[in-house]
Amino acid sequence: MNKITTIQVCFTYTLLSVASFLGIGIFGMLQLAKRDAYISVLISFLVSSIILFIFFKVWNYEPNLPFYEKTKKLFGKTLGTIINYIILILVTIILVSAIYNFLIFINTQLLTKTPYLILGIALTFVSLYLISKGIVTIFRLGVLLLTINLILFFTAAFNLFTTIEISNFFPILKDGISPVLNGALLGIYQFTYPIIFLLIIPKNKIINSKITNKFLFLSHCFSHILLFLFIFLILGNLGYEIVELYTYPEYMVFKGVELFGFIDRIENVLTTQWIFGYLFFFSFGLYFLENLMNYNFKLKENNKILITIISFVLLIISNKLFPNDIIYLNFVDTISSKIKIIFIGIIILLFIAILIKKYLSNRNKIENV
Repeated sequence: MNKITTIQVCFTYTLLSVASFLGIGIFGMLQLAKRDAYISVLISFLVSSIILFIFFKVWNYEPNLPFYEKTKKLFGKTLGTIINYIILILVTIILVSAIYNFLIFINTQLLTKTPYLILGIALTFVSLYLISKGIVTIFRLGVLLLTINLILFFTAAFNLFTTIEISNFFPILKDGISPVLNGALLGIYQFTYPIIFLLIIPKNKIINSKITNKFLFLSHCFSHILLFLFIFLILGNLGYEIVELYTYPEYMVFKGVELFGFIDRIENVLTTQWIFGYLFFFSFGLYFLENLMNYNFKLKENNKILITIISFVLLIISNKLFPNDIIYLNFVDTISSKIKIIFIGIIILLFIAILIKKYLSNRNKIENV
């Protein structure tokens, strides 16, 4: 594996974070916390920052190893293999869900007459091409895509700041603190995706890795600022009474925007962001899945046939598993959150194992003195 820069890692983390929220993530947070969703973002930032620091400890341990080798080193061959298989299954489910979330948006909002599978095949081929170029190319693409996305977002959001109605944010905590905490939990869960995905990269493969943690935390802060702005602009312009009518409120809020008096259809800016973000999310997820399967099943690296089969199997499963939006939303409400809890539990479990291993190692050193 060629070296990756700290900037590439940070841009990739931000892009993965944004991609995990566009669509069902923002919709879910608004449904849970309602007009107080922006408060949920702040709470999510505080708690997910703790999880991020735990991730740093796991990432710093044996920096020459990807996480699936760390699990065996910490828990032994049998238990480590079981943990790796659990992660393999969970990532597969995440990608199946992400495929449906993305394709159904394109299918219902843009290309209404294009069959679901045709859209999926197009997404799959582009992702396979990116993966064939290697992880360094994927990280470089992350820098490019996030830069484009930020320019598009802030350009489109410029006019929205002038039309915000402050009254849309009142009354504060009308339904109590419970909905806000539920929204914050969703935010915490969503931010576990980029954390888990980055574990596939050994820390020592990053140039100047000593500063990576510091800049990654800044990226974490910036990701929450972007999410806060999305929520703030949606609620401030539409109001919750209108927001709750739409599955994609972030798309609808840009429909009324016009730049410089003659540029309209600004909602397509968000669509471009979404396409770029999900394309990257899916490509990075496939790379993660490919490496984990190669390791678990002792397969050769860069197996193009394997990753192609995996991609199309995921596409077919997403089409069969979610025949309509009702089943998908029920999946998000019930199973999806449990998957994210398991991910957080695995990170914490690795962290505890590292602490115990270091404690035992230090005690043995003291006894041998």
